[in-house]
Amino acid sequence: MYTLLKKEQAKKLYVDELPAFAVSLCIAESFYKFGSFILECLSFLVTWWLISFIVARIRHRFGSTSSKEQNKD
Repeated sequence: MYTLLKKEQAKKLYVDELPAFAVSLCIAESFYKFGSFILECLSFLVTWWLISFIVARIRHRFGSTSSKEQNKD
């Protein structure tokens, strides 16, 4: 895990995914009260994926520099 997180590509991933992760975590903590850890965890992961997808589409549509850099690699 340490080696994976230390790689340069992982650092770019942090910058792209950290905002979506933080928003998803806040949403899950505030609204998901199913009484089951697995259901709440799965709901959090789906929320994270959805927010990440929306952010990626917005970046692609408006030509963010981070998405252009990823396409070069």
